[in-house]
Amino acid sequence: MSNKFLVHFQTVDPLLYSLFNKYSLPEIKQENPKKYFSQLCGEIIGQQLSGKVADVICARFEMLFPGKRVTPVGVLNLSEEKLRLTGMSWSKVSFIRDLAQQILTKSIQLDQLARLSDMEVIATLTKVKGIGPWTADMFLMFTLGR
Repeated sequence: MSNKFLVHFQTVDPLLYSLFNKYSLPEIKQENPKKYFSQLCGEIIGQQLSGKVADVICARFEMLFPGKRVTPVGVLNLSEEKLRLTGMSWSKVSFIRDLAQQILTKSIQLDQLARLSDMEVIATLTKVKGIGPWTADMFLMFTLGR
C-alpha cells in the first residue's frame, strides 16, 4: 500500500489507519489505458447479468477480434447482428457501438480519464448511452483503482 494512501488515512481516519497497519491489504491495481475500451465494454455487457453469464458473453465478444484485442474500430466494423450473436441484447450492442463512436470522434478521450477527478470521469462516461453513474463507479473502482 502506498505511503500517500496511509498518510491520508492517518490524518482523516485514525481507526482505518490502524486497521491498514494491522492487516495486509492487497494493492489496488490500475489497468493500462489501452484496456479501458475493453473494460468499459465488459462493464456494459455485465449490466444486470450474473457474473457467469457476463463472462460467457464477454468471452464470445472478445473472440470476434484478432488476438482478442477489442478496439473501437473493430467494434464498428462488425455488424450489429454479429455482435448480437454473442448473446448481447440489442440495446447493449447499441451502447457499445455508441461508446466506440464517441471514442473515434474524440468526444471521449480514454487516455485522459486517469487524470480526471472522479466526478469528471463520471460526467465523461455518462455521456455514453448505456453508461450511468453505477457503471462509471464500477469503472472507477475496478479499472482506475479508486
